[in-house]
Amino acid sequence: MPILNPIALIGWIAVVIALFNTQTPRKATIIAVMGAFLFLPMSLIDLPLLPSLNKTTSISFGIALGELLSGSRQKNPFKLSGFDVPMILWCFVAPLLTSLSNGLGLYDGFSNILSNFFSWGVIFWAGRRYFGSPESMRDLTNAILIGGLLYVPVVLFEVRMSPKLHLSIYGFFQHSFDQHFRYGGYRPIGFMQHGLMVALWMAEATTTAFWLWRSRCVEKTWKVPIALAFLAFAGSVVLCKSGNGAVFTLLGILTYFVYASKRSSKLLKWFILFIPCYFFFRLSNIVTIPQIEAQISRFFDPERVASLVIRLRQENLFGDRALLRPFLGWGGYGRGWPVDPETGAQLIQMVDSFWIIVFSTSGIFGLFSIYASLGLGPLSVLAKSGVPKGVAGEPLNPFKPDAIVLSLVVTFFLLDSLINSMVSPVYILCAGALASYYERGGEHDGTAPLEAV
Repeated sequence: MPILNPIALIGWIAVVIALFNTQTPRKATIIAVMGAFLFLPMSLIDLPLLPSLNKTTSISFGIALGELLSGSRQKNPFKLSGFDVPMILWCFVAPLLTSLSNGLGLYDGFSNILSNFFSWGVIFWAGRRYFGSPESMRDLTNAILIGGLLYVPVVLFEVRMSPKLHLSIYGFFQHSFDQHFRYGGYRPIGFMQHGLMVALWMAEATTTAFWLWRSRCVEKTWKVPIALAFLAFAGSVVLCKSGNGAVFTLLGILTYFVYASKRSSKLLKWFILFIPCYFFFRLSNIVTIPQIEAQISRFFDPERVASLVIRLRQENLFGDRALLRPFLGWGGYGRGWPVDPETGAQLIQMVDSFWIIVFSTSGIFGLFSIYASLGLGPLSVLAKSGVPKGVAGEPLNPFKPDAIVLSLVVTFFLLDSLINSMVSPVYILCAGALASYYERGGEHDGTAPLEAV
């Protein structure tokens, strides 16, 4: 492994510790999460007795140590509530029960507890602890806008010069190069897991920019007019050449008009409620692959349709295997991988969908825990939010468009996880923040948004 990779990952821990000792915890958390997600290498370093070091655990180790050394945890207490129960189950209960039920032992269970806690829990509870006010929602939307602006040059460079920034800086290409040549040109990957992840990120930035522009909440971000930022983000989505980016960009724009016309965001909650319905219909085979293929063929080219069909076939194979141990799953070590019953050979070489991976390894218990952890905050906000400030003839509501668009950001990630497995710490942070925002009822904290400081 090139020496710069461990330097970047370990060094980021030190940077985050320093941030917690020199900045507000909110600002330190945003920089820690956003900086790592956008620019750290896609490397994995095994550690003794601890979870492997990667982008996400580098953030979590830094936050945990930064909180300890700065005392910010004690200065920013919060009470656990029903919103925290699913994450507690995911981090501490599901790993142990799955390991014990599969005869893998206590060591495996505690190892997976640490892995889930540092991969999910630390960042989620940082969102719960340091965010929750309308001002903090604006901080998060500003961070997404700035993160989008930072990635526009990355997209433009790699579309023209080929996706090689990660290779040039960190010494290796993080995926299959063949998958990043499409429609006679390149699609960018930047410092992320895959070009699909970049497309989703730019779609989230586009949605955020459009909502804040049309709601007249933000005029400029980083001195760039918000309308111009929206156009740059939308153009980047096109250059990413990925179906998920196009779909979520269109949904992001259309949801604003639904919201504006109905003067309510309650209809948007059905995006989240669709997810458990999808689990049920796919696992029960009520909705079949030919039915899905026939519908999407009306909107997408044959190459994109074939890609989705491959994912759906993976779901079927993994789902059939997982249903043999439906409650707690098969655990790790490839135990849940579908194999030929006669030869023992693996029936497929890869799996793409996050939800089916969770269901295979952790069962219904784990699947419910992680999706409830990330979905309850956005669902609650979308079910209760009112109209944007300044709409004539409508009563104002403490819930601002920032919280609504952040709820959509998390929701789009959850929907994307039905066909892809590309988890970002940004969405985990936003999910925790939205839960606190709902609990506090949109109460102001008296601070100015970070961009205004």
